[in-house]
Amino acid sequence: MTNSPPQADPDIAAQRTGLAIALLSLDSVRPFLPLIDFPPEIDALALQHALREAILENREAFQSSGEIPDLRARMLRTLTKRLGASAAEATDAWLSKTFVYAPPDSRPLANWKYVLSDARRDPVRWRRLGLPEIVAERARAALDEALDLKPLHAVDDWVSDRPLSLWDTEMYARHHFHDERRDPYIPIQQTYSGLKFRRFLAWLVANTSADDRARLRGRASELIRERPGQYAAGELLDLADLV
Repeated sequence: MTNSPPQADPDIAAQRTGLAIALLSLDSVRPFLPLIDFPPEIDALALQHALREAILENREAFQSSGEIPDLRARMLRTLTKRLGASAAEATDAWLSKTFVYAPPDSRPLANWKYVLSDARRDPVRWRRLGLPEIVAERARAALDEALDLKPLHAVDDWVSDRPLSLWDTEMYARHHFHDERRDPYIPIQQTYSGLKFRRFLAWLVANTSADDRARLRGRASELIRERPGQYAAGELLDLADLV
């Protein structure tokens, strides 16, 4: 289950790629990698060293030419040279399909997440979704688990208790990561949260019929219309298209 964000705008694509590479190079991000589905077969330390090499070479190229080099292309070349073609391809796939660069990447899930999260807190609204009785309570429990971020918070607490490495200190300064709006934890949390919610949706699709999901979509849309202005613009997508 992966997220396939729209990348028609080359500037946004370059921004998300640059941010993802910067984050993957950080010592403080490495403990989060198992939680955000980064390919486990890739050695995390070797990955960091290769990405740092690509970042430094890109800086030198920019200083020499005054033109912004293609960081993704350099990353692919460096990873292929240092870790092999399969590692380069797997990293690139994670960057483009799993990493959440908010807000564009999370938008397709937003209303589903909001309306289901809201309904789960109210038994009456949850019943109005029209899920089959045999599925409804299991789905509510599965959604509770999907929205639980405690495993991520535990890693964040561990990381926050440790000082930044020299590399991280420099990258924080260059990318203004100390600014709460650019905190590296934000895309990490959104990636983790998106992965868990998509797994929940995959479970829901596997345990309901097409008619069940059509009814759920219609009822959820009614709940959204009852609270205008609370949800993001746009129609609810078919759940099968989101997993």
